[in-house]
Amino acid sequence: MGQARACDQGAAGVWSEFMLFDGRAWDEGRCALAAALCRELRAAPEVSGEVVGADGVRTPPQGQVTIFRLRPGARVLPHVGVTNRRLVVQFPLAGFDGVRFRVGDEWRGYEEGRALVFDDSFEHEVVHGGEADRFVLYTVVHHPELGTPQMVGEAEACGAGDLD
Repeated sequence: MGQARACDQGAAGVWSEFMLFDGRAWDEGRCALAAALCRELRAAPEVSGEVVGADGVRTPPQGQVTIFRLRPGARVLPHVGVTNRRLVVQFPLAGFDGVRFRVGDEWRGYEEGRALVFDDSFEHEVVHGGEADRFVLYTVVHHPELGTPQMVGEAEACGAGDLD
C-alpha cells in the first residue's frame, strides 16, 4: 500500500497515514503520541536494523512503520511493491469488518489480534465494504531469507570505526 497510494475513487481523503518511521528516521513528535509502539518497534532489528551479508554488504532498514486509515467504500487498486527483500506486516487496529485484502489470487479478511504478513512484490489490493474507518498498523520488515538483522550503533553507522 505504501508504494502505489492509489484509490479508484479520486476523492481526497479516502485513505491517509500517520507515519512513524520512514526507513531512515523516526518522527519524534508522532512517536511521543505512540510512545510504547515506537519504543518496541524502534528496538526491533527486523524493523530498524540492517542485515550484514557474509561479504560485508549491508542491507539497510527496508521500509516504514505507519498507521493507515481507509474510509468505507474505498478501494486500493491492485499494485506491487518495489522489492522482494522485505515483508509487510499489517495488524488490524479497528474498523476491519467488511474489509477484504487480496495478495496474488488469495482473498482474506482481517481478524482481530491476527496480523497479515505478505511479500508485497506480489500484486495486492484492498476493498473496504464495511461501515467504519479501517485502521491498520503497517510495518515493513526484513525478509528472513536475507539473513539475521542487527541493530547498528550510532558510532558504527556514522563510520567512526573507519578512523583507526
